[in-house]
Amino acid sequence: FHDYFFSLAKDHDKINKCKKEHLDMQKEKIYTLERRCPRMGGSIQFSYCRSNGGDDGETQKVCFKILDCWWEYFDVVSYLKSRLTPEEFRNLEMIKPRPKISTIIDLIQKAQRNTPSL
Repeated sequence: FHDYFFSLAKDHDKINKCKKEHLDMQKEKIYTLERRCPRMGGSIQFSYCRSNGGDDGETQKVCFKILDCWWEYFDVVSYLKSRLTPEEFRNLEMIKPRPKISTIIDLIQKAQRNTPSL
């Protein structure tokens, strides 16, 4: 009887190890998924979106478009909810992008400040 429970415990450990390995593989697979980025204009991996969201000194770590861009590839909502705090996820949902014209004007002004006068 004792051996039976011992073998069940071993099986349980094996199952947990397999689950962890599967989750690690899934994470690696998700991080290497690629798509065209509407902000950058080129192909990027999901890992970039997950860690490079801030513009002009913003503290947001996750790109504000991550939900819009990746929902067709995998369950990005569940993925992020399991990795972000509830407050971080709420903030991500509430972020509104700056109007493009505002960004263009800021870039022009920054270029003018960095260009030496003739």
